[in-house]
Amino acid sequence: MKFLPSALVCTALLSGCVTVQFETEFEDADNDVTAQSASGGAATLAQLINKNRAAAGLNTLSQIKTLNNASLAHATDMNNNGFFSHTGSDGSNSTSRIEAYGFDGCFYAENIAKGQGSAARVMSDWMESAGHRRNVLAPEARYMGTSLVNGHWVATFSAPC
Repeated sequence: MKFLPSALVCTALLSGCVTVQFETEFEDADNDVTAQSASGGAATLAQLINKNRAAAGLNTLSQIKTLNNASLAHATDMNNNGFFSHTGSDGSNSTSRIEAYGFDGCFYAENIAKGQGSAARVMSDWMESAGHRRNVLAPEARYMGTSLVNGHWVATFSAPC
């Protein structure tokens, strides 16, 4: 097991960003790139998001291809270009990425995490952070997309107008 002294976890809700520092641990960080969208760890993350929403008395979210693709593109970009931010290497933000994949909505949010070894750890960290928790439990959200690329976790949330 390898330890990362701290991982930055950030959440964006339209124009706001909150950063929180967590102690994290993960295994096999030097693996070849593994990408998942709506499968494996990404699917588990989606299930945990809906479990937390249901426990709070909120509607569960449907995963849609548009948001999965936007999440996967951003996780891949962060992994391939060695950065961790809501701003993509091309200057994009979560709204522009989601809209670029064809979703036109009135609510957009994004959670990112890096270095956690499991979806359960990501979810635990997010639920302990006010900004992440707000995105996961946003009552206006209707859809989500999740992805995991070599330790870069991305969840996008949206709702139509």
